[in-house]
Amino acid sequence: MPAWEVRVAIVSELMIGACCAALAFALAYLARRFKDLPIQLSYLPFGSLLVLGALVHFSLGLGLFQRGSLVHLSLLALTAMSALGTVALLRGLVRRLSQLADRERDRPVFKYLLDVQVERLAPSGRTVRCLSPIRHKCSMPFMRKAD
Repeated sequence: MPAWEVRVAIVSELMIGACCAALAFALAYLARRFKDLPIQLSYLPFGSLLVLGALVHFSLGLGLFQRGSLVHLSLLALTAMSALGTVALLRGLVRRLSQLADRERDRPVFKYLLDVQVERLAPSGRTVRCLSPIRHKCSMPFMRKAD
């Protein structure tokens, strides 16, 4: 392998390791700052995935272990187990996000229907005021013609 390819491989391994470490530190900050998030349980496997990934890339970049050595393969196995734990714990979150995306996709249809109903209530150009304090929760029973 030419010398420039070796240098590029070393620099890329170190940069990927630094990115994994930065993400792990950001996740640790978020976990300490926002303790009431519903996905609190997934911080540990995801954080360990990032830390182990950083260790693998730093060790390869610095030449601490050779590819295929027992330590390298052990780190990769631990990384794979952390990834499986992360996927298992985030399955529920993915379902909830999918349901939220479905609701957001249907929102323009509901907005159109609401606009049609508002036009029916105030065809003469008068304004219709929503009585609900939360704008996106406003529905027809909470609406009246504004004078």
